[in-house]
Order: sequence, then C-alpha cells, then structure tokens
Amino acid sequence: LGLRAVAAGTAPSKADQRFAPLTKAAGRALVDGMPGLLTALSVIGTLAMLWVGGGIIVHGLHEYGATIIEQTIHGIAHATGGTVPVIGGLIEWLISAAGSGLIGLAIGWLAAKAWHLAR
Repeated sequence: LGLRAVAAGTAPSKADQRFAPLTKAAGRALVDGMPGLLTALSVIGTLAMLWVGGGIIVHGLHEYGATIIEQTIHGIAHATGGTVPVIGGLIEWLISAAGSGLIGLAIGWLAAKAWHLAR
C-alpha cells in the first residue's frame, strides 16, 4: 500500500500490519490467476482474429460478385436462429460468426501451407 516506512530497519506501520493478509492474498491471487487469464486471452484473441479476418474475406468476396458463401452462411444462421424464439438473434449471430471464423481458418490454413511449400 506504500504505507511502509522507507528507512531501512524500521518496523512496518500498523496499517501495513493490518492489511498484510489482504495484500498477500490479492498478490497471490494475481500470481496464481495470470497463467489462466493469459491463456484465455490468447484463445479469445485468436478466435476473434479468425472471425474478423474471415468476415472481411466473406464480405469482400460478396462485393466482387461471389455471393454464395455469404448467402449460405446467412441462410443457415437465419434458419437456425428462427427456430429459437427467445434467443434466436444470439444464435443467428453465433452461427454467422462461426461461419466467418471457419472461412478465416480455412484461408489461414491454406496460406500457411502455401508459405511452407514456398520455403
């Protein structure tokens, strides 16, 4: 907490003594929780990049006249979302995001293979 005396050899203040268990527990929780948090962030970040990249490709192909991929993803999402009345919009969004993510994954896999073969 920054309440401890700076001079060497002095005893911790009463506030430091009172808050020591709390600050030690908070520090231990941070140290113990960071690996799991960073793993979750890396997984979420990877999925988000696949979704966004795939969405850019799908929408870009649509602009160039290749509409079948976007129409297929939208049709499946809309049909599935329509079957669930309360959370249909969420289901529709999830399926659209997953479709874009799969396209991003496929394009990324092809690019990685091409890069590996070119080396």
